[in-house]
Amino acid sequence: MSNIKINYHQYHSTEVIKSPFSLDEIGFEPQRAYSKYDEYSLYSECPAWKHKMNRTFYIRSPVDIDIVIDRKMGAIYSTNVEPQVFNQYCAGTFVPGWMNENNITIQLSIPRFMFWTKHKNIWIESKPHYLTSVKNNFTSIPAWYNMSNWHRPLGTSFNVIDINKPVSIKRGDVLYEVCFYSKNLDDGILLKKSPPEEKIFNKMYMMIDLKHHIRRVSSKYIFKNKDSKCPFHFMWK
Repeated sequence: MSNIKINYHQYHSTEVIKSPFSLDEIGFEPQRAYSKYDEYSLYSECPAWKHKMNRTFYIRSPVDIDIVIDRKMGAIYSTNVEPQVFNQYCAGTFVPGWMNENNITIQLSIPRFMFWTKHKNIWIESKPHYLTSVKNNFTSIPAWYNMSNWHRPLGTSFNVIDINKPVSIKRGDVLYEVCFYSKNLDDGILLKKSPPEEKIFNKMYMMIDLKHHIRRVSSKYIFKNKDSKCPFHFMWK
């Protein structure tokens, strides 16, 4: 058993270094889930629950944002954020048909996180938070991958539950949860806020750009445990 150190940096859109959300007390830092609960609650004494929550972190919204789906106009917009700013926050949408109410997916680029570690074979999982479906009218799309092998920004994509109602997010609301897994699940998870080193920053964007040239290349690496630091060794030079 050991402590797994994971570095992180918070930003928005493409403003990785100069983003105001990287400032202390502007953006919300990942919050360990166990600290949120009352120590005297019945389930807090359950070691299985506590073990899980100690490696689970909440990702919160640093802004208020209300999103409306206008089926008549064929548009998605915000009622409380200026259009040019909303275009930065909303990284994309997937709408297969305006008559299909169950398949509208919105991708947010706020907040975005970079997570990286020197430890081998550390997996990261993003998953829905149980309150967003009733409080915010969406549920995030879950995913996981081996973050030791593949570096990419972590944001959130979510499905709108009822497109006739707005998606309403308040500053401080939990958007989704992040979990970290090592080979030994008894390892402790320690998150440290750090500005990204140039080689980490460059490697992340090389990997993002790579998928634009070679389709589905990431799937060969993001699910495999490797003895080496990275499948692309030249990126470590």
